[in-house]
Amino acid sequence: MNRFSHAALDAALFMLVTASCLLGLSGVSFAQSGVWSEVIAPPTVRSALAIYDPVRDQLVRACGSSPWAAAPFEQTWVLSLTTHQWSQLPATLPGMLSGSAIYDPLRDRMLAVGYTGGAVNARCWTLPLANPSSWTERSVAGVGPTSPAQEGSILYDSVADRVITLRYNDNGLIETRCISLAGPLTWSLLATTNAPPSRSGMTCVFDPVRYAVWVFAGEVAQMHGSGLRNEVWKLDLRTNAWTLIAFAGQQPSVRKDHVAIYDPVSDRMLTFGGNSGLADTWQLTLSGTPEWTPIGTAAPPPGRALHSAIYDSQRGAMIVTGGAGAGQFNDTWSLNLSGAPAWTDIAPGGTLAPGRVGQSSAFDVLRNRMTVFGGYDGTQLSNEVRELDRAGEPQWRVIT
Repeated sequence: MNRFSHAALDAALFMLVTASCLLGLSGVSFAQSGVWSEVIAPPTVRSALAIYDPVRDQLVRACGSSPWAAAPFEQTWVLSLTTHQWSQLPATLPGMLSGSAIYDPLRDRMLAVGYTGGAVNARCWTLPLANPSSWTERSVAGVGPTSPAQEGSILYDSVADRVITLRYNDNGLIETRCISLAGPLTWSLLATTNAPPSRSGMTCVFDPVRYAVWVFAGEVAQMHGSGLRNEVWKLDLRTNAWTLIAFAGQQPSVRKDHVAIYDPVSDRMLTFGGNSGLADTWQLTLSGTPEWTPIGTAAPPPGRALHSAIYDSQRGAMIVTGGAGAGQFNDTWSLNLSGAPAWTDIAPGGTLAPGRVGQSSAFDVLRNRMTVFGGYDGTQLSNEVRELDRAGEPQWRVIT
């Protein structure tokens, strides 16, 4: 699965959301002593569409599928991150075979792009979050992305007020199309040059200083000589040109399923782990001539892959949790990014999750917390939403 990092930074809001799995749960709770009450919660699904609504501090989830259901789900659910309660909205969205969604901050709405049964071209819907009574399908002129079986990603670019999708064309190259949101909705092919081969397990960070996207490593598709890579590609969003970066000095080894973040204070990309056993940390300086430098620390985390990471802007730190290497991990580590870099095992209190892989993480700046969604513990998919309180002594708490 292609994995992209996303950032909302001073120079521009840039959100990249992969079509990912957000799971529901069911159960009961004691509303009063000795009295059972039903916990209202969405069905457990995979490939749901999900966004964070910052105005209402809530998570919005739509659609999804299940191997035990005859057809994709059409329900839309909201999880309040204040009360930690789920509620079902009256709005329904045609069950999609594949799709992605973004939050449109200028119009306070959720926008979904995807494919329904029998559709070849992508369709577009919007949900107004101030009054989420119904989804509206939008007529979009032009030719949108095709081939729903191909993996892809979607992002919102606030500088140009547009939605950008990245998918793989029939030649196995990354194809970029966009919808301008300022006027009549119209698909247009972003005429990028020198597009890189498609790949899985890569990382991607947004660079607000140069208005660019940096892609690192991954496993290249078979038609382009399958294998792991350590390449760095840069997409300049002003010129729409992809550039393969050449390095004269040392570089990280080939890898996939690693993590990467953008450090805005030092204007660099940092990456850790990958390949189910790598435990190295590297920085890529982005100003001037990009250059890789290994970050050597005395006691790094155990090597791992399929973990998750966030940039903690309050403390200037990279936080890593979960993943698998010599077993599956449920530990949480912090890399200090100011002064001499050093890894620290945070060892949070609270209820620890089982070791898991493939979870998603985000940092809530306003509430000083790291939120983790889902994952796989080796036996089953997780349906948990957890948060790590970073305001005082670190504590894990199960939200749902």
